[in-house]
Amino acid sequence: MYNKWESNIKAITPAFLLSDIACRGNEGVDLVVLYSDYHINCRTMASVFSDLAERYSGEKIRFYRLDMGEYSALAKMKDIDIDVSPMSSQMPTIILYVDGEEHGRLPLKKGGKIHKKDFTSFDVINAFELDMRFTTGRDAKPKVISKENKASTASNK
Repeated sequence: MYNKWESNIKAITPAFLLSDIACRGNEGVDLVVLYSDYHINCRTMASVFSDLAERYSGEKIRFYRLDMGEYSALAKMKDIDIDVSPMSSQMPTIILYVDGEEHGRLPLKKGGKIHKKDFTSFDVINAFELDMRFTTGRDAKPKVISKENKASTASNK
């Protein structure tokens, strides 16, 4: 195992992912990184994910890691569907689950193409709204600014 993973990121099995995280009845916010020790981007992401876990881990957000090198068969499942080859641009993949349902993942896959395969902690924080989730809990909704409010705010300046 690559030694950059911190102890506050629990190593899990596919069975745990499917029965305890990605299931109805699971309450809370879970971030799961799918990685492999043989993939260079995953080794880089280990320190980024560990820093995020140190900053945000607690009752409101839980952090997990699943070694796709060990459990590669999981990659082909419909709900996971990632390429785990050594040259894959989908490794690592971070999936956000809220109350057992997937609410987002990085890297983004649009139209069969991978967008932004290298991401920083800032990208993860923004994509999954970690600051908002950490301070207000899983039920918090991001502040929505309508076009009308945006226009009136701009005209008041």
